[in-house]
Amino acid sequence: MRRKRIFISSVQKEFAHTRDKLASFINNDPYWSEFFYAFIFENLPASQRSPSDIYLGEIDKCTVYLGIFGLQYGRFIENGISATEQEFDYAIEIGRDPLIFVKRLTPRENRAKRMQALIRKASTYTYTTFNNTDHLLSEVQRSLLYWQQEKTRRTK
Repeated sequence: MRRKRIFISSVQKEFAHTRDKLASFINNDPYWSEFFYAFIFENLPASQRSPSDIYLGEIDKCTVYLGIFGLQYGRFIENGISATEQEFDYAIEIGRDPLIFVKRLTPRENRAKRMQALIRKASTYTYTTFNNTDHLLSEVQRSLLYWQQEKTRRTK
């Protein structure tokens, strides 16, 4: 059986540790690595290609778009939106299966207005909230299992 590729999308700076832990978990766990390969941009070597060419090309190869939305929106790229929003828009445009995870706010935290708008846009799909990295790992496992079950049911 061929492993399904997961594209992990988020503001890199905000979720650096989380992205690494999530990708390592999926790619190294005896069960999950049997079914999935998780891609994160920061594991690529230096290249002559533009970042957007690379991450859009990786979305082309994936089956699942896994979006992690937090407090920060990220810096704007050439088209006036963040890379995270461009990744989400492109994944939806080409029909990738979105799994969206939204960080819960603590009373002292504020979410960037553009991130609020991105979450509203993504709320067309059912999303799950999380409190911290360990909670996110648990929710991702639960969502991937549900995704697998749904795919199996549809192919029968």
